[in-house]
Amino acid sequence: MTLKKILLISLAFIFGLNFTAQAQFRKKKAAEIKRLVWPHNDPAKKIKFDADKYKDQSAVILYQKHYYNYKRRNRIVFVESYFRRRIKILDQAALDEYSKFKYEQENTGSIGILGFKKKDKEITNFNVKIIKPNKKEIKIDIKKNTVKEDDVNKIAIPNLEIGDIIDYYYFDSDYLYIRNGATFPPVYTTLNSDYPIIREEVDLNMGKKFYLNFQNLNGAPDIKKIRTSDPKRIAYKIIMDNVKSRDAKSWVFPLVEYPSIKFQVGFAPSNSVRKKMGAFLAKERGKIKRHVTKDEVLETYKTYKFNNKSLVKLYKNLKNIKSPRKRIERFYNNLRYYAIQPVLQASVFEDIDPVLANVWMNDVNLLNEYTFHSVLHSFLEHEKLKHELILVKYRKLGGMKDLLTNYYLDYVTKVYLPGGETMFLQSLVENPLFGIAGEIHPLYESNSAYVLGLSKLGKPESINDFTMPESAIEDNVIEKNMEVNLDDQFKDIAVKQTVNAKGHKKRVVRSNIVSIYDFYDDDYKRFNDGKSILHNKAKRKRGRSTINKLNAAIKKNKDKRKEAFKKDTEKYYEVKIDNYDFGIDKLGRYADQKDFQYHESYNIKEGLTKKAGKNTILLAGKLIGRQDDVDEKEMKRTENIYRYYPYIAKYHISIKLPAGYKVKGLDKLNKSVKNDVGSFISSAKQEGDKIIINVEESYFHNYEPNANWSKMVDVLKASHQFTQEKLLLRK
Repeated sequence: MTLKKILLISLAFIFGLNFTAQAQFRKKKAAEIKRLVWPHNDPAKKIKFDADKYKDQSAVILYQKHYYNYKRRNRIVFVESYFRRRIKILDQAALDEYSKFKYEQENTGSIGILGFKKKDKEITNFNVKIIKPNKKEIKIDIKKNTVKEDDVNKIAIPNLEIGDIIDYYYFDSDYLYIRNGATFPPVYTTLNSDYPIIREEVDLNMGKKFYLNFQNLNGAPDIKKIRTSDPKRIAYKIIMDNVKSRDAKSWVFPLVEYPSIKFQVGFAPSNSVRKKMGAFLAKERGKIKRHVTKDEVLETYKTYKFNNKSLVKLYKNLKNIKSPRKRIERFYNNLRYYAIQPVLQASVFEDIDPVLANVWMNDVNLLNEYTFHSVLHSFLEHEKLKHELILVKYRKLGGMKDLLTNYYLDYVTKVYLPGGETMFLQSLVENPLFGIAGEIHPLYESNSAYVLGLSKLGKPESINDFTMPESAIEDNVIEKNMEVNLDDQFKDIAVKQTVNAKGHKKRVVRSNIVSIYDFYDDDYKRFNDGKSILHNKAKRKRGRSTINKLNAAIKKNKDKRKEAFKKDTEKYYEVKIDNYDFGIDKLGRYADQKDFQYHESYNIKEGLTKKAGKNTILLAGKLIGRQDDVDEKEMKRTENIYRYYPYIAKYHISIKLPAGYKVKGLDKLNKSVKNDVGSFISSAKQEGDKIIINVEESYFHNYEPNANWSKMVDVLKASHQFTQEKLLLRK
């Protein structure tokens, strides 16, 4: 036997043993997890269910538990957590909801359930079982019952029936190697659900050398310290009984409205290390830190230095620009180009031409908030423009009064321009491809914040309260212009539509329709005298081949999107269509071209008309798309109302009639509802052989108190009722 063969056999044997050991470890660990979550003396089995008390409910959560455990071995900290729910199904709606679990399975084999995603580390374990009324337990085979629907993996729960109990959990284990100190990702969670909960528990366990920041909000009970058998461990617990279900289905920020807890665990081997960590930790171990003061924030950020002059080379192409605002806009574009162009090229060309991919590392990582604002500070100092640094978090996470951790604090630079104007500059982290100077995330708007005064060297010197500005309703507009051409048979209805979105409205529209292929060359041409990435490359022998491959990739990408958009259009308008096509007219990536615009065309085959004897019914109201309705259960609402931003939606619809047809029922399309919350105003008229419909739906604020719920319902009801209106076409 040759040495090479011996080596190969040895390697195969070693790897085989390794894989076998891993498999055995995972199998053993899975069994341990199951015993931990579903113990022999299971408290969930002792929960009593009163059928009469819950006769009007779709389902009842009998038992729910959140578990967190932080343990240290030498320099490694292991973090374990699980969520368990045991729920009784009482009607068809709940049965439909729990008959399939949606999840994502990654290459590692890990599973993310109900929005839970596992990083590429350690173990994630999911289990589910059914308990029949006769107490028979049926374990569900996850692998066997996984199905794929619309490219989404789902776990089908066979034989689930009304009256059954479904009991499931997902367990996550991760670890972190610690050289000095560390803070772990915070946990923010609500303690209620869409269904009532009979018993809910939270267990939090850690070693005595850990630090804990904790808050209970909106009526959630406080944690209580409990005894442990291990003197080196600390354990806390929350117990809640008879937790009310939520009223609201939409327009609510759960962490702001519902009973919630927030906590973050940290570790520092010594007090001196704790002080250098730049985290809001308690001064003593074993004491819970519940609030972070403004002075503590300043003291922490005094250790930062927002100053980085490494990109002065990007100042050079500003010499012909005089306006301070336009100079900032151009520099911001320079930073965006410098940060993302290598990534864009690599993404587009990695499978086409590895040489063209040209993945090179920039000397400064601008897709980092701290670095971005440090470079920005140096530029603004060079421009002699006064500026400050704002610390802010998403409005749905609460304001500064309940600040607990700097984990979710973001930076925004506020610039004072000549003439009294101000400008807000957000980093590229949240929106790297489409960030525009002067635009900020809608969830920052109207939230409380802190503003830091900076020295010339970028050192925070002072701190003050601040409220982020709110965009005006006119800033956030989506406008749709639709032309509908009815044929004589009403079976091949041609539709052409142009959509223009501005402000925050372009975020949702653009995220659904834009691909990297739509703008991979956009910045490159602007920064290279209008030349394409392939301009000089095409002269090479294989240049034409590369262009052909690229064009094929672009076509394949667009064809795939066309099919997806076709399905979305059918779902949105509740019709069947074919011959779908689309194109993007404006990307909305620059201050001088802020709006995003695209066009689409298709033929409606069915769903827009119905025969009524010799006449035809046109479901004209459907042409504005599906609108939210409010069912009877939602009429009673205790929560306040939250939107991301105020906005206006405008629809201009022109319907060309076949020759000789008259219209009846146009008056039903004339509606007008307006109050302090919003408005829905529509009009319809006939001009020659065309029906002209105009609709404007508005919501004036990003927040409304609960007292205004009935007013919002009036607007929502008007918009939904419009979608139900029909026209009679007679020849």
